[in-house]
Amino acid sequence: MYIGSDNQPFDLIFDTGSNWLWVNGRFCENCNNKPRFDERTSKNHRFFDVLVDLHYGSGDVYGYNSIDTVCIRPGDCANDFSFLTVGMQTGLSSLYSSGIVGLSPNSDDSVNDLFIIKMKESGVIEKAVFSLMIELDNNKSKMTFGGIDLAKMAALGSKLNYHNIDPENMKWWTLKLESMTLSGTKKALETQE
Repeated sequence: MYIGSDNQPFDLIFDTGSNWLWVNGRFCENCNNKPRFDERTSKNHRFFDVLVDLHYGSGDVYGYNSIDTVCIRPGDCANDFSFLTVGMQTGLSSLYSSGIVGLSPNSDDSVNDLFIIKMKESGVIEKAVFSLMIELDNNKSKMTFGGIDLAKMAALGSKLNYHNIDPENMKWWTLKLESMTLSGTKKALETQE
């Protein structure tokens, strides 16, 4: 991923369980030694006086809402992307990246942009979808934005599975499961009322 008009490169974690894109800022306290976003070198950057705190299962990040250019790769960019520039972290010392890209389908926040939606609106991707192909045998998993690599799936003899999101929990990629199969054994799942 690249952030800023000067395409600063970052390794970011894609997280289907959150909705913010955030990156460690140049002034970040308690951040790891990974690259940090330097807003001074970007011509498009704007800070807003909106302090944001995000809480994860293992830690927290605190920072300011920023607006700048965010690119999947140079040239494939969304301008005026609203994200968090982190000034402090707690409990995330084992995070081996400069930040997170939230891939949640919806948001309760009004100040941040949803990554997939913003990329679609900006014309970077054709459809507001992403797909994952997990290859356990050769450790070459792949994420595709804006569609599905059907040729790769066909070459591997893979099957495409579609699932509806639980309408009662549209903020996350929550599915209602009736059963699951593990090592050839099928197990019905019990629901609690």
